Amino acid sequence: MKSFIYRVLSVLLVVISAAVPAMAAGFDRQVYLVVAAGQADTDARLSEVDEINGDDTAYELGLGYAFSPYLSVEGSYHDFGEPYGYAGCPRDLLCVAIVPYVRENVSLDGWSAALRGNIPLTDHLSLFGRVGLLAWDSSALNPGLNDSGTDLLYGAGIAADLNDRFGLQLSYERVDLDIDSLKLGVMMRF
Repeated sequence: MKSFIYRVLSVLLVVISAAVPAMAAGFDRQVYLVVAAGQADTDARLSEVDEINGDDTAYELGLGYAFSPYLSVEGSYHDFGEPYGYAGCPRDLLCVAIVPYVRENVSLDGWSAALRGNIPLTDHLSLFGRVGLLAWDSSALNPGLNDSGTDLLYGAGIAADLNDRFGLQLSYERVDLDIDSLKLGVMMRF
């Protein structure tokens, strides 16, 4: 897994390096804020007997910097809500006969760093894609559901500029942990 993360980071560095000529081309660099809300579907297996499975409201608060009209870097906080967690005990006859599993809500959130590529369709409409890493954390009363890790985050969407400062975006994202989210967001440029 670590070698995979190092390969992803290497690709991200190459893409950022390719943006240097675009930065020198006179683009008015922009800092922007993204606030998004939607639905997250989680189906993550934490161990052989512990899993997080359910839907809940998802939120994202992100800050980005546009190097060019085509490339940005973003950092975001993601809240995937509180889907259900199922904690079991080892599969032996005594455990399965008495308490097969415990169900409780799990708080699931994380921080991401990603590259965003934009493909303008018109002056006010563009398609975008994101790829990066998400450092996630799950918290619950049951120790089997307390976990953390780093996984690949990727997604795509469509963005519409309302004016020079504000825009709307609809995005679909997936985290390799097995979290899918669909969010509607507002972008504000500074």
